[in-house]
Amino acid sequence: MEPPCVAQAFAFARERHNGQRRRDRSSSPFIVHPLEVKHLLLTTAGVTDPKTLAAALLHDLLEDTRTTGAEIEERFGSEVRSLVEALTDDPHLSREARHRRQEQGVLSLALPALLIKLADKTSNIRDLGADSPLGWSRERKLDYLAHAARVAGGCAGSSPALFREFARVHHSARAAVERSIRHSGRRAAGAWQENGVVCGHAGL
Repeated sequence: MEPPCVAQAFAFARERHNGQRRRDRSSSPFIVHPLEVKHLLLTTAGVTDPKTLAAALLHDLLEDTRTTGAEIEERFGSEVRSLVEALTDDPHLSREARHRRQEQGVLSLALPALLIKLADKTSNIRDLGADSPLGWSRERKLDYLAHAARVAGGCAGSSPALFREFARVHHSARAAVERSIRHSGRRAAGAWQENGVVCGHAGL
């Protein structure tokens, strides 16, 4: 049976993320992501600390909803608030700046935050390989894979088992992206041939 604060965190996250969808092709409910992060912590990293599991469920609230840190503290305490704040990106920064900040910031994260961050990246990479976000170019996918690997490398010591799972899904996702590149290349070559265009290396 789940500790009360974990069940309450799920109910609160589900309420605040209500109506939000992931940017994948199937437009899955957003709440699926924090649930998977919690599941990875439980089943792969062996985390049982209720505050860490609650923070995992709440980790996107400050970034993606109107929820405030004060609300989280009032309901779940200052420790959970601090964890969620440590995992929240500054929305005013560019994507590149946010990525740099995450990669540098893992060096100063406490163990519970490292675990959540590693589970978060594992979940995101699993989604990227299985059901990639709409509108993402192959270059953006490869860039995110490289970024996630740098972040996960800084979290590796928090849970070797979870890092192995990250490495497995990262390898699978990268292979899926590279297959799509090869497939697109073959389709382009076929289209060029159909239109009488011959491609070769001579003179290039």
